[in-house]
Amino acid sequence: MSSSSRNPLQQGQRIKVIEGTTDPDFGNEIGGWTGVITEPPYQGDAGIWFYTIRWDAVTLRNMDKKLRKRCEAEGLDDEIMVLAQHEVIPI
Repeated sequence: MSSSSRNPLQQGQRIKVIEGTTDPDFGNEIGGWTGVITEPPYQGDAGIWFYTIRWDAVTLRNMDKKLRKRCEAEGLDDEIMVLAQHEVIPI
């Protein structure tokens, strides 16, 4: 079984974003952000697991205000993001 086919994280688990990771919408550095997986993980076509993450209070407090405004302008929820298995670690 390849590492991409195993799902090591579950709904309700706290995660930290790996340094060097950028957000999928705008390309901003998000390494170190923390949150909780809020929905059951799902597996993409390439066998990679994806996680819906709700950012915690510390991350939201430290989030760049310009990014929050840009999310609002684009109709995106700035408190939630979907990231791939290789972009997060459990904490």
